[in-house]
Amino acid sequence: MSSRCSECGGTTFPKDEPDTVVPSVTPGILARYHRLAKCNEPPGGAEKSFIQAVASQTAARLSRLDDEISRLKHRLGQLEAEQAELLDYQRQNATILSPLRRMPPEVLIKVFLWTDCYASDVKCCRAWVLSQVSSRWRAITLSLPSLWSFISVNFRSKCPPLDMIQTQMDRSRCLKIRFLGLEAADSAPQIKLFNLLSQQSNRWEELNIQLTKDLVPHLNGIRGRLASLRRLWVQWHDVSSATGVNPIDCFDTAPFLVEAGWFNVSHFIPVLLPAHQLTCYRAIGPLTHHRNFLKIASHLVEAWIAIQFDEANGQQSPVTGGVINLPHLRRLSISDVEILAHLRAPSLEELAIRMRSRSSPALDYLHPFFDRSSCAPHSLGLSGTLDASVTGAILQEYAFIKRFRLVVNNQPSVDEYTIMNAVNAHITLLTLGETSVSPHLDEISFGSCLQRIPIDYSLFLKMLLSRRGALKAAAFYTEHGPISGAEILTASDELRSSGLRLSMGSGREAKKLIQGWICVCTWNWFRE
Repeated sequence: MSSRCSECGGTTFPKDEPDTVVPSVTPGILARYHRLAKCNEPPGGAEKSFIQAVASQTAARLSRLDDEISRLKHRLGQLEAEQAELLDYQRQNATILSPLRRMPPEVLIKVFLWTDCYASDVKCCRAWVLSQVSSRWRAITLSLPSLWSFISVNFRSKCPPLDMIQTQMDRSRCLKIRFLGLEAADSAPQIKLFNLLSQQSNRWEELNIQLTKDLVPHLNGIRGRLASLRRLWVQWHDVSSATGVNPIDCFDTAPFLVEAGWFNVSHFIPVLLPAHQLTCYRAIGPLTHHRNFLKIASHLVEAWIAIQFDEANGQQSPVTGGVINLPHLRRLSISDVEILAHLRAPSLEELAIRMRSRSSPALDYLHPFFDRSSCAPHSLGLSGTLDASVTGAILQEYAFIKRFRLVVNNQPSVDEYTIMNAVNAHITLLTLGETSVSPHLDEISFGSCLQRIPIDYSLFLKMLLSRRGALKAAAFYTEHGPISGAEILTASDELRSSGLRLSMGSGREAKKLIQGWICVCTWNWFRE
């Protein structure tokens, strides 16, 4: 029978009393017992009495243990139930005492507006979530029209109800539309929802749209009703949806449109834009189209120019013509180094080039371009087909390049091991030793979009260690796989302690940063 201690309140149990008197055991019986445990012989009389007595005593002890375990389990259940009840009570008290309940409305407003800065990264408007926390939060969200401005529609998943979208439009002043059409889906609900949104097209400030063939007439129908549009991105859902479609002509009359671009790798479908007022341009098209556009776009600050469809148009060689002056251009990303032969950019600060194996020697275009432009860009980014000897020649020739960025991505007809060998050759090239290439660099960044080949992070860190003291900043980002390992972490800490601003990361955010190195207008890159 158990009892409770008067001093500490603990439970005590009496010592077990033997239930069976075990006969005296002789050494012979004990030896015989151990032998029987290892064979199949039957026990003798004395041995049998001894074993029966031990078994009886063991059974009694097991019975008492079962009773005690059952009692303790019952008590444990009572204690756990009491603990859960107290935890709920404690959480309730913490909620009541939460500083958020005493936070001034003006502070909450700033917090809510800060979350809205990342609205384009989510599939729904954050205001719907914030407004359901409490009546106080709901009142604040309803007082902030800008929180309701982002409307996301994706027909690859479940779309918001029409009345929900209408409510959101009623609560906002300006609108930021993200509309992902789907060619394989029923066009009727897509058209119906787009027409609902287009009723307020004069309040659109941003439009990111993935078109289908059936949506094009309705999109062109909003011509003259885009009084507030400032940012635009147009792309097609699939290659078949882009065939037999007339040019998109509804945006060239948008009076405040300053950032625009489109993406379609299958067919060239012009998107007419007010080139004279754009500051940011991103597009894929024939060289003739780019030239005609750039001749008018004298206010461009950023441009991503990709040449495609020239061979389909019978244009195997660059189009002749005068050099196009872009006096305000600061950031330029190009798909072919030959594009530089058509441009003059005296204010250029950052240049990104996708290198191609069929391209002419890069220096044959870089040197005339820099001389003609009288510019000295401090940043150079390279991607595509990488050749360490070409990179070394460029960096050795132009000491005004202070920041170098290398982006590695998959390429058709080139296996990843060949790509990685080129990457390792670049890292070896940049490692300071007896022969030093471009010791003037003060920032080196590396980004990888390869999926299956493991990156040799240690080689990159070894290169950084060789430049310790000369470099001010460095970055290493990979889209796939984490950056880990004791050696890597140790070297990273050593570099940071020496004053180097070292950034490393992987995943979706890393992918966005890498894209920002080689293209512009990354705000509207909404592929999932």
